[in-house]
Amino acid sequence: MRQLEFQAQSAVLTAFTPVSHLKLMEHRLELWAKVFEASGEGIVIIDAQQHVLTANRAFSRSTGYELHELIGEFVGARGQLQGGVAALSVFGRGLAQGNNWQGEVTLQRREGGSYPAWLIISRVRNGQAADVSHYIATTIDISVRKRNEERIGFLAQHDVLTELPNRSLCIERLRQALQQAPRHGETLAVLFIDLDRLKNINDPLGHHAGDGLLRSVGRRLTESVRVGGTVSRLGGDEFVTLLNGVADGAEVAAIVDERLVPRLRQVHGIGGAELHVSDSIGIAVLPDSVQDIDTVMRHADAAMYQAKAHGRDTARFYSPELNERAQRRRQGRATDRRAALEAGHRRAADRVLRPDRDIARRDLQPARHRGLDRHHRHAAAVDRG
Repeated sequence: MRQLEFQAQSAVLTAFTPVSHLKLMEHRLELWAKVFEASGEGIVIIDAQQHVLTANRAFSRSTGYELHELIGEFVGARGQLQGGVAALSVFGRGLAQGNNWQGEVTLQRREGGSYPAWLIISRVRNGQAADVSHYIATTIDISVRKRNEERIGFLAQHDVLTELPNRSLCIERLRQALQQAPRHGETLAVLFIDLDRLKNINDPLGHHAGDGLLRSVGRRLTESVRVGGTVSRLGGDEFVTLLNGVADGAEVAAIVDERLVPRLRQVHGIGGAELHVSDSIGIAVLPDSVQDIDTVMRHADAAMYQAKAHGRDTARFYSPELNERAQRRRQGRATDRRAALEAGHRRAADRVLRPDRDIARRDLQPARHRGLDRHHRHAAAVDRG
C-alpha cells in the first residue's frame, strides 16, 4: 500500500498478489520434508560437485553417523573421501556411471562392522538441460533378506534336523574327492553308519528323544573325523562319513576303533535320560573300490549290511565276496516280492471268481441258480393256493 498523487488528487495505491500458488508450494515442500525424514530408507542428497548436502534420520540410524558429520563430505568418482566417512565410500561406484544406477553394496558403520544394502543413485537435472544439479542416493538395508537367502541355500544342502550335509551335498563332495584323490595319490574311505535299533528308543520315549539322539550322534561323528572330512545324514538313522587323505585301510580301522565307535558308545544325555546306542559300519576304501560314485556307495552299503548280519555293533570292510552276497540278497528280496505279488493276485482272483457257498446245504451253488430256484418255489405255492 502506497500513497501518491493521481490526477491532482491524493490517492492510495494498493496491490493485490494471489498467494494460493505460493501456499500450495509451501504445503508441498512441507510434505516432501516430512516424507524425507519419515522414510524408512536411507536417503542422501549430493550436489553436482559430489558433496553431501543432507541426509535423513534413517541413514544416520543405519550407519551411526550424525548429520553434521555427513554434510559437506566429498564422494569422488572412485569413492575417495576427504573426511573419512566410510559409509559413503561405495557411493562413487554409482556416481561414476553415466545414467541412474542401482546395485548391491556393503555399507560401513561408524563404530565398525558393516551391513548389506541396495543402493540406488538417481540424477536430478536442471529442466530440459543435460547438466546434473543433484544426486539422490537411496539405501535399503537388505540384511534380513540376505540372511533368509543364506538360510534357504543352507537348507537346500543340509539336513534340517542335524544341520549336517544332506545326500546331495554328500554326493557332490564325494565326486570332488574321487577326482582329487588320484591326482594327489591319496586314499579315500567311505563309511556307511547305521544306528542299531533306533526304534527301541523312539517307541517308548517318543520321536523327540530319537531326534535328540540323532543330533548328538551327528555332533560326535563330526568331532571324530579330521579336518577336511565330511559327515552327512542321508535320512532316518543312516549317516555317511568321508575320510580324505588316509594312508590305508589300517589307518581307517584305527580311526573307527579308537575314535568313532568309542565316542558313539558313550552315554547320550537326551532330555534328562541317559541313552546308549550302537552302530553298524560298512567301509569302502579307495582305490581298492571302483572309482565310481554309485559303485562306491553300494560297496559301503553292502559292507554295512554284512556288519548287521554279524550281530550289529561292529564294522566291516568291503570285499568282492560281500558284493556277491549283497547281490544275492537283493535278488532274493526281488524274487520274494514277485512271489508275494503273484500270490496276492491269485487270492484276489479266487475271491472274485469263487462261487457263493450255500451254508445250509454245504454244497457249491452259484447265487444266480439259487435265485431261480426261489422264484420257481414261490410260483408253485401261488398255484396251489
